Amino acid sequence: MRPHDRFRTPCALAAAVQLGPIRARVEGSHLKAQFTKSEALATLLEPQPGETRTITVEYELDGVPGLFEVDLRIVGPGA
Repeated sequence: MRPHDRFRTPCALAAAVQLGPIRARVEGSHLKAQFTKSEALATLLEPQPGETRTITVEYELDGVPGLFEVDLRIVGPGA
């Protein structure tokens, strides 16, 4: 099984917004997922440079749901 096949559900980056990773893998006890910058920023309402937002990432790994929070610092335009 390829690691990204184990990442079965898209991640929620903002309230009710679903975004699937462009790649995901498991390394030891760590789940690593990558998203495109423009798609991730498009899920945020009016992001402003200098802001820090806390987002919740929801996932399912081997049938077990989980979530974690990430602080996202906006440093420039999304385009």
